[in-house]
Amino acid sequence: VDQFLRSFAVQVLFGIGDSYSSGSSHNAMFYQRPGDGKFLYFPWDMDFAFSQGATTSLTSSDDLSKLLNSPANRRAYYGHLQDIINTSYNTSYLSPWATHYSCFLPTENLSGFMSYVNSRSSYALSQVNSAIPPVAFGLTTASGSTSDSTFTIEGDGWVDVREIRLAGTPGALPVTWIDNNTFRIDLPIQPGTQIYTIEAYDFEGSLIGFDNITVTGNGTVAPAAAGLLVVSELMYHPDDDAYEFLEILNTSTLTLDLEGMSFTAGISYTFPAVLLPPGERIVIARDLT
Repeated sequence: VDQFLRSFAVQVLFGIGDSYSSGSSHNAMFYQRPGDGKFLYFPWDMDFAFSQGATTSLTSSDDLSKLLNSPANRRAYYGHLQDIINTSYNTSYLSPWATHYSCFLPTENLSGFMSYVNSRSSYALSQVNSAIPPVAFGLTTASGSTSDSTFTIEGDGWVDVREIRLAGTPGALPVTWIDNNTFRIDLPIQPGTQIYTIEAYDFEGSLIGFDNITVTGNGTVAPAAAGLLVVSELMYHPDDDAYEFLEILNTSTLTLDLEGMSFTAGISYTFPAVLLPPGERIVIARDLT
C-alpha cells in the first residue's frame, strides 16, 4: 500500500490527466510479487503531464480516497507528498533537468513548466498543512512502571515522521496510528528503572525529534534483543532440505519474551508468543515432523 501511495503522489504532483491517479479507470499496471503475493502499482501512459490545473485536488481518485480512510495511510500519503516536494518536485532540483533535456527536444520549452511546478508545489504544501495540521513530535504518556515486558506509550508526530525508533537499537518500532497525528507503541522494557529515548526520523532517514520517558520494569521477563541471543546451531542445505533448522540460545540471565522477534535477513520467520528462560534453547525447523 505504501508503494501505491507514493506512486499516486508523484503523478498527482505532476498534474497527469487521463491516468489512474486522476480518477480514470485505466493507464495502470499491477504486478503481483511471487515472494509474498503483494501487488505493486506501476503508472502507465503518462503523456498528459502538467495537463491539470495547479490547484487540482490531490485526492481526485476514488480508489486513493478509499485508501486514505486509514489514519496510517492518510498521513503516509501526505508525508510522501511533502517529502517529494522537499527533495525533487521543486524548481531548484528540476530546472537543471529541464534545461538538459531541452537540448534533445529543441522544439520543446521544458523550462516553461517550472512556473507550474512552483505553483503546484506551493498549493500541495498548503493542502498537506490543511489536511493534517503540523504538530511537534513528543510523548504524551507520563513515566511509570510495569510488570510486563512492554509499556504502552502514546505521542504526537506530524506527516514528516516516517519512522519511530528506540535510541541505540536498529530498525523502527511497530507503530499504531490512532489518528492523523497520534501514535501508540508497545515499548520493550528491561527490568529495573531505565530512561528510554524515543526518536523520530523523516523520509530521508534524518533525526527530526526525540523525547524521553522513564519506566521501571518490575517483572522478570525482558523483551528479546540481539545482544541477548545467539544462533547456537545451524543445519543448512543438507541432502534433504526438510532437515534444515536454526537453534537459538538465550545467553542472558533473564527470561526473554520472543513474541514479534524476526530475522532481518536469511530467513523469513516471526516468533509467536513464547518465553525463553535463561540458558535455554529454541529450534526453528523447516519441517517440524
